[in-house]
Amino acid sequence: MDSLFDSDDFIKPQLLAHWHQLACEQHIDVLIGNGERYDVHNPQKHQTTIHQRQPYQQVISGQEWVIHAVTQHQWPHFVWLQFIRHEIIKKHHLRFIDGLYHEDILWTTQLALVTQRIGFDDQPLYYYCANPNSITRKPNPQKKPSAHKVICKSLYNSCSLQINNINHY
Repeated sequence: MDSLFDSDDFIKPQLLAHWHQLACEQHIDVLIGNGERYDVHNPQKHQTTIHQRQPYQQVISGQEWVIHAVTQHQWPHFVWLQFIRHEIIKKHHLRFIDGLYHEDILWTTQLALVTQRIGFDDQPLYYYCANPNSITRKPNPQKKPSAHKVICKSLYNSCSLQINNINHY
């Protein structure tokens, strides 16, 4: 199982063991964990949990998750909350696009579209640093529209491929 954490964040000591146990017990390909944001200037002050409306205690497909997230208006697309079976990444050749802002959105959508079993943990064991100087909070104005265009085009291509696969059955 793989996890990609941000360098300025921190985790509770039991996070990896807990996520691994859940992944093994539920025989899942991806676990979506939970966390809290914290202020870089006041690390003791935690905010609300990252997500509250996910299908906890359920195992669903990635496509079902996309539908659920849209209907709940909550798409936790954060790579740092994902615990992923390494074989899924290798089998589907999942990669980040170098230099793309908001690459988490595209990555998570592509991951969801190829994943058969996703589970969810509501315990906030991850602490995300809400850093006002982060490059994602102050992106280059020329690159932001370009990133959105790349993401939209990639999502469109993924959907077209899914539709073609359905039509061939």
